[in-house]
Amino acid sequence: MKTYTQRLFEHAQPIYQAILADPFVNGIGQGDLPQHARDYYVAQDHYYCEQFMDLFDRVDALLPADVKAQKPVSTQEDVAHQALKPSVAWQQVQPDMHNLVYLEHMNQAIQTDPLAGMLALQPCTESYHLIGTHLAQQTAPQNPLQGWIDYYTHDFYRNFNQWSTQTIDQLGGNQDIDPQHLEIYLKSYQYELEFWQQASQRI
Repeated sequence: MKTYTQRLFEHAQPIYQAILADPFVNGIGQGDLPQHARDYYVAQDHYYCEQFMDLFDRVDALLPADVKAQKPVSTQEDVAHQALKPSVAWQQVQPDMHNLVYLEHMNQAIQTDPLAGMLALQPCTESYHLIGTHLAQQTAPQNPLQGWIDYYTHDFYRNFNQWSTQTIDQLGGNQDIDPQHLEIYLKSYQYELEFWQQASQRI
């Protein structure tokens, strides 16, 4: 029998495949992204990650004690940002509307129930590990942006993604996927795609 998250991800496959085809994602794998595009992405993701951690802490507070006890230690994603070699110009880039709308979507989901909150956050954690794994299999030799791929395929990130997946499976169990929960999950995946697309417009 398929797990709750496996059943969810089947619905997200078309969006995930569109993410893998995105020019900015592929540019990381080839290591040939222009400076201003990398600066824009780093600025957006830096702001997003700061807000994401606050949102995650709110969801974490709602989880059962035994689940929280198993959570692995996570690291700051500044390491991944620096691997994209941004210039100081990134610090002058303001968060764009697509970024703010995505964060508000997660904020609203967290107020529904713990499972809805985890489902709103999952596409970020899940897709970045999958993207990193995908790029690791086809990255250009001596890729100057290899550090980004290494971050999202490292044991600590894989372990955090695995914990997140197992938590959702525990909360969801064998029940049918609620349409509202599915909508929350897929909407976050769509926002993930738009996040990449906005960066691709700067290439």
